[in-house]
Amino acid sequence: MSVKNRIRAISIFVFMLCVVFTSSKAEAGKASLTVLQQPSTGWVRNFNPFVVQLDASKGFIYEPIVIFNGLNGDEIPWLAEEVIAEDDMVTIMVKVRKGIKWNDGENFDADDVVFSFVYPKGHPEIDDNGLWGDTGRLKSVEKIDDYTVKFVMREKNAFGKSNLFNEVWMVPEHVWKDVAEPTKFVVENPVGTGPFTEIVRFSPQLFILGKNPNYWQAEKLKVEQLVWPQYNSNDAAYDMLQSGKVDWAHIFIPQIEDVYVNGDENKRYWFPSNEVLRISLNMQTKNEGANEAFHNLEFRKAFSLAMDRKSMAEIGSYGYVKTGTPASGLNKGLSKWMNPEANKIWQEYEKFDIAKAQKILSAAGFKDIDHDGYLETPSGKKLEFNVDAPSGWTDWINSVQIGVEGLRKAGINSNVRTPELGSFIESWSSGDFDAMMCGTGGLMPNIHKFYNHTMTPTYFKTRVWWSSNTSRYENKERDELIEKLKVTNDPVEQKKIADRIEMIHAEEIPYIPLYNNGKWFVYNTSRFTGWANEDNPYIDPAIVEHDNKLYHVLQLKPVK
Repeated sequence: MSVKNRIRAISIFVFMLCVVFTSSKAEAGKASLTVLQQPSTGWVRNFNPFVVQLDASKGFIYEPIVIFNGLNGDEIPWLAEEVIAEDDMVTIMVKVRKGIKWNDGENFDADDVVFSFVYPKGHPEIDDNGLWGDTGRLKSVEKIDDYTVKFVMREKNAFGKSNLFNEVWMVPEHVWKDVAEPTKFVVENPVGTGPFTEIVRFSPQLFILGKNPNYWQAEKLKVEQLVWPQYNSNDAAYDMLQSGKVDWAHIFIPQIEDVYVNGDENKRYWFPSNEVLRISLNMQTKNEGANEAFHNLEFRKAFSLAMDRKSMAEIGSYGYVKTGTPASGLNKGLSKWMNPEANKIWQEYEKFDIAKAQKILSAAGFKDIDHDGYLETPSGKKLEFNVDAPSGWTDWINSVQIGVEGLRKAGINSNVRTPELGSFIESWSSGDFDAMMCGTGGLMPNIHKFYNHTMTPTYFKTRVWWSSNTSRYENKERDELIEKLKVTNDPVEQKKIADRIEMIHAEEIPYIPLYNNGKWFVYNTSRFTGWANEDNPYIDPAIVEHDNKLYHVLQLKPVK
């Protein structure tokens, strides 16, 4: 037996042991839901929401003030019963919901809300949402009474509510107030307001979360336990899914009808359109030849023409995703901001046309000086660069390989590089890369946040997960328009501003949009009903969307 098959066999064995344990719990009357969310070489018991160790903590243990539905941007009040944005565009009043307790019995109130937002001010290493610091959004957070909090933003922002409250997790002041180093604090027994706070069992191979005895929506919560088996590869995850014992997963599965469904009507999936995936050309790369090329508009046009998007969607992503995007990469949830005139211009460069790409490059002065079959820059610099995609992300790697093949046909020497995910993330925050496959900010809750995170210099080099300006492209007019957009309340004027921003992207092509990514939502209906699906798309269904998964789990009911 090969090493790979031995590993898979061990994974299956461990998982089946987990299933036996889970089944015994179910026989005791527990409605247990098994999830696959994140791979791991072995679980570490640390439910600290400020470190990426156990994603179960976000949403299921620690809850937000407001949930923003990733599919449509709708606002769902949660720990706050009301959030009021004042006309001055800087003041936001939060009415905290009464009667909520932490799972240790302490009351949740305005003090905890203030603490949760102010605590990162003294600990920049956990300020992932950019609330404080020189470019932070907040000026002050003030308790008005036991259940009212006043937020004042540093600058006017008509979109301030969703900017401030999107996935900021409430933590108990009485637990965290004396923690001097939050990223080093090990939380073995978490204190939260969420539905699943009790540790039923924990081992490196499996952990089980039980219901919060004080949960404020106990009457809605029908799932009694969450079961998290450990897996360390996609192959291991596929084996677990095939067993039929997994209820909810976030994973890309090639040939899903054969690999997962295989005629079982309870094994289902729904891959709604997610953000637009792009290749970012790092305008600040230290690779001199690439730097010169990336700053050349004609090169960027040719680069886009060398992208076989149809093959990326059909071969690289097995036909699960859709092509055809705006130049800015606006996702479907922000479709009302699209500019048809800008789209017409962009569509000329969204085609796959190697001959046209070669013609553009030749006219722009790119020549094969050393006769090695690849072009040098107009100034004679050697042109060769890497395009990065995270190791193990099969669909992304497939797409980058197809893209690089097109570039080489056009005479552009490029290579696929697949760093580990940690190194990949580090490279976008340090700027140490040439080009990379990346997202355009997820399903952002508003148009300003999408533009600000994906385009402005504020996010040139940042550890903010996922949504950042990895292209490092600068455009003074565009950046000024984005600033103007956030202080404009008039919807008509907002649309005019967005139209111009969209046009700049169609004309300048600062990065290369490819196709709409999918939400990899895989589920099983044999044990629970109430799932969001294509016929009833009430919430973003992906378990990696931490606030949306919280809403989703409350809609599930055990099959009778």
